[in-house]
Amino acid sequence: MALSEEAEAKLRHFLEQSSFATTGVVVTDLDGTAVHEFQGKITIPQEVELGLMRHYKRGRPLILNSLRFPLSVIRTFGQEWHKLSNAPIPTVTLNGSLMGFITKTVESELVFEEVKGSTPDAHAIDLDGITALVAITRIE
Repeated sequence: MALSEEAEAKLRHFLEQSSFATTGVVVTDLDGTAVHEFQGKITIPQEVELGLMRHYKRGRPLILNSLRFPLSVIRTFGQEWHKLSNAPIPTVTLNGSLMGFITKTVESELVFEEVKGSTPDAHAIDLDGITALVAITRIE
């Protein structure tokens, strides 16, 4: 979908007036944006991979943002992404509840190193929905 002229002008103005073009950080949501699922396999499309490589080569940090658990990120496409970054990957997961880095151990295994973790506040949890789900799945 092409941007309107007004949106393009605003974006151009932002880039001209800020240091984002030289020092900006890119934060990306993964599912459906940077990572696609096709026939049960999760991949990083070639166009996305090329764009990510350009950012990494320019020395720009990329922060992964996902509702997934860190282990899910690691198991599904972590190896591919780590090959692109060739460095620890700043990661925000579980709607901001966990922040840290996906890193490689000396044994070449990917792990999540937590920097900050928090629990969601009571308003963020749908207790009625959870209670209803438990009630309909309870085996009597």
